[in-house]
Amino acid sequence: MSKMNEKNTGVCLKIDEVPEEIRLQKVSDKPPPTKRDRTSSSRSDGDDSVLFRSDLTEIKESMTKTLQSIFNRKEIEEIVKESMKEMVKSLKDEILKDIKEDIKKEIKEEIKSGMVKEINETNSNELEKLKDSCENQMKEMKTEMKEKNFNLNEKYEGTNLDIHCLREKLNKQEAELRKIRGKIKECEKSSKEVQNLANYNHQYSQKNNIKVLHWRETRGENLRRDFCEILQQEADVSLDKRDVLAIHRIPHGDKSGKSGPRPVIIRLINSEAKIAVMRNRKSLKEHFTLLDHLTPQNNNLLRKLREHPKIESAWHFNTRIYAFDCEGNKHRFDVCDDIDFKLRNVKTAD
Repeated sequence: MSKMNEKNTGVCLKIDEVPEEIRLQKVSDKPPPTKRDRTSSSRSDGDDSVLFRSDLTEIKESMTKTLQSIFNRKEIEEIVKESMKEMVKSLKDEILKDIKEDIKKEIKEEIKSGMVKEINETNSNELEKLKDSCENQMKEMKTEMKEKNFNLNEKYEGTNLDIHCLREKLNKQEAELRKIRGKIKECEKSSKEVQNLANYNHQYSQKNNIKVLHWRETRGENLRRDFCEILQQEADVSLDKRDVLAIHRIPHGDKSGKSGPRPVIIRLINSEAKIAVMRNRKSLKEHFTLLDHLTPQNNNLLRKLREHPKIESAWHFNTRIYAFDCEGNKHRFDVCDDIDFKLRNVKTAD
């Protein structure tokens, strides 16, 4: 606006803006005025002033005429109009530019101040709301925490009582379990002893028995007579028929469906008769194979011992099972013994 005020103070007409035709045009066709000769000093002062005024009037008239001849009114008006238009246009552009800049600045400042004000107001409102909500939440949390702490204390006391009662019950149950475990161990020990004793009694009852394998089976056979005759012929052992208390065939021990001859069980009158027969069993291999009649438990134990990697050999003697380990130690085994445990705890058998 300051520039606009400076430009509106006056209009400056430059000589360069006058058209060249007007500048080169003659001022007038009339000859220049002739100089008047100065009069002598003897004239009076009144005459001089009159002459001076007349000269001034003539100069003025000649100047107006020259100006009128130099500047045509229409041309001047056009020049002035064009210069004014250009000045107005430039002033208008500058004024608009200044106004736009001022408006932009004012708008930016207003927007900035308004946004800052709104932001401050919204922030203050939100902060107040957040503060109120936080205070309310803190109050609620405090009340909830108090209630929870109270409930937890009650539960803690209750659980302590329950734990105390449970500990007492557990102590009682542990004591009962210790008693039960002791009884179970005693029962296991006694049951093993009973099993061993039962197996021993069973084996002892079969002490004088012989098991015969691969003896050809025929229809209408007389096993007692045939056995005594084979012993007499092949081993030169005289065995009275009355020494054979019982002799009969039994089914095969497994269910594999063997079609060979069934095994034969022979019960002799005493151990002397059995020893006499078993001493000569090698000479009877062409007819059959003679073995000790073992209980199923002893048979199973003997098979396990012979398959064990740490056992060198195993056998049966006088109702007992014996074995040599790889280090040459002799062991006696019962049907309920743990083979590995017994081998670790080396205790030689008699």
